[in-house]
This record gives sequence, structure tokens and C-alpha cells, in this order.
Amino acid sequence: MEDWKQKFGLIGLRHLALKDQPQGNVHYLTAEVVIDAETYQNLPPWDKAAARACAVGMTVDVAVISGQAAARLRGLQVLEIESHVVCYLPGAKVPSSRKKWKKGVVYRSGYLRESDIETFQGMRITSLICTFLDIARYDGLDAAVVVIDSARRRWPELTKERLLEEANPF
Repeated sequence: MEDWKQKFGLIGLRHLALKDQPQGNVHYLTAEVVIDAETYQNLPPWDKAAARACAVGMTVDVAVISGQAAARLRGLQVLEIESHVVCYLPGAKVPSSRKKWKKGVVYRSGYLRESDIETFQGMRITSLICTFLDIARYDGLDAAVVVIDSARRRWPELTKERLLEEANPF
């Protein structure tokens, strides 16, 4: 798996002292994560989407990345270049007012079990089955087929039985 932070040279500003803040021309992916502006400008659209997803994953404290952004972070192919990063809150927590959402982030309501949350490169993302279901529900069956096919090619040992076992809470 690619280390997205390293690949794009993402800089988290949250823990940097003022004297250590990056100098020069930077592009803010979120209020707390920057990338060199020229590097970002030269990225293909799919890498820009991965950089955005990673930046959001670096900055959310409670939320969990889901949908096509979660699939992209896993290195799976997706059907479209998403314009926003989908997040859920664990359990049955309800997102705050849309006015408080970070730019480029969409929160969805729903019950998200702890077993459906995985840590990937320090970011919280939904489990594989939860990611597939979310894509099928919100992005359509074609988008889900692309991601599932990509996962089957990446992990040949991935079987329907294993996925159903992962999805069963009992």
C-alpha cells in the first residue's frame, strides 16, 4: 500500500510550531494540511482526490472516512473522481449542522459499529464490506462493481464468504 502522506508530501500543521510552518507556495487541502502548490497542480485528478481524502483523514478526530474515498485510500480503483470526502460518525451519532462541516467533507447519518471501523495509515476508515455497501447505496451499482472487482484483483483470497462473515455481527 502506498503511504499517501509521504507520496504527496502532505504536511500536517496541527502539531507544528509557528517557526516550523512551511514557507513558500502551498495549497491547503484542509485548514490543517498543506501540500506544495506546484506538486498539487501537477497531480492527475485521481491523485488530487487521494490527497484530499488523506488530508481529511489526517484531520478528523472522531469521524470515519467512507465511500469512494475509503476505497481510494486502500489503493482500489473507483469509477469516478469524487468531489468530496464522505465521513460517518461512530455509533449512532448525528453530524452537526451542514454550516459547520469542513469544505469538501460530507457527513452521512447512520449506525456505524466499532467493528466496521479500521485504522489505515493512522486514519480511520470503514471496513471493506461497509465501504462496498456505502458505494453501492450512494454512488450506484456500477461504482460498487468497479471497486469490488478492483478488490478481488488486489486480494484474490477475498471471497464472498469472507465478506459475509465480516459483515455478520453475530
